[in-house]
Amino acid sequence: MRASLMGVVMVFLCVVVLSAQDSSKRDAQEGRLLALESAWNHAEQSKDAVALNQLLGESLVYVDYDGTLLNKKEFLETTLHNNVQQEQINNDGMTVHLYGNAAVVTGVYRDKGVEKGKASNGTVDSQTHG
Repeated sequence: MRASLMGVVMVFLCVVVLSAQDSSKRDAQEGRLLALESAWNHAEQSKDAVALNQLLGESLVYVDYDGTLLNKKEFLETTLHNNVQQEQINNDGMTVHLYGNAAVVTGVYRDKGVEKGKASNGTVDSQTHG
């Protein structure tokens, strides 16, 4: 009886330890994805072609605020050669959803800048799939 009780306790402890490790791993993955989102914003704001090229996958399909679909090359071209002087780009309320080897990041994308001498503000609900 005592041996089986110890066995149950050991199994319970193993489950608790593995669960804590899984939670820690998940937190690290979520933190990394949120950091990548911030890096994307910074690279876009500063029109850093090298950083954007490294951050974005070759199979990128970007849906712009007006519904326009852009592949990676088109997105880079549009971002790097537009007439908008970005003052600020940030994300609010970003949430990471992990699904095995895939993730979806949802939240609100906000930008502020100047386009053709006029103030430009934008807010878009966003989803990034990885």
